[in-house]
Amino acid sequence: MIENDIRILVWKAEDSKEKSAEGWLRTLLSRSITFFTGMPYTHAALYIDGYVFEATVWKEGRKWYHGAKKTTWKVTLLEPPARYYYPKEITNMQKATILMLAENTLGKVPYNFLQLLAFMFIYPTKWFWMKLGWVPFSAELFGATCAVYVDELFDTVHYDIFPDRISDLVVPGDYVFMHSNLEETEPLLL
Repeated sequence: MIENDIRILVWKAEDSKEKSAEGWLRTLLSRSITFFTGMPYTHAALYIDGYVFEATVWKEGRKWYHGAKKTTWKVTLLEPPARYYYPKEITNMQKATILMLAENTLGKVPYNFLQLLAFMFIYPTKWFWMKLGWVPFSAELFGATCAVYVDELFDTVHYDIFPDRISDLVVPGDYVFMHSNLEETEPLLL
């Protein structure tokens, strides 16, 4: 682990092996994202200084939670990410600010289920919304999906991962196929 290290992590779609409500939900979300985006990548998160920050849904005991979550790299997910990206030409000040902002979102930014549902109708026609420069429901919806959460953390420090995109239209596969300011790297070591 490198101090002041930052990566964007992207997971590929896989059916959950868990035989539980949480496993069923993960499989349903994964299949839906793959179907509507036409890309096999279904989750994005930010790794910085040994921690992973993500907008997600999870269960602890019998209670469900959703929103911005922080875990240590070693306990993030059972499956390792499929792709790792390093932001090109990012400054140490931007990294430090992103870490501070990510810490500040914990417990304050909910997972945006409505935005996820809206993606099902909006993403297949993204070319139209890109031309308009506006996305329906984006101003009305509070919270973020996983890919939008990561993109907005970078946007707040004026680091534009997708110069030709609207943040509200970012999905996990975009980090793999449509980035211009990211460089693919080797997997992180535990």
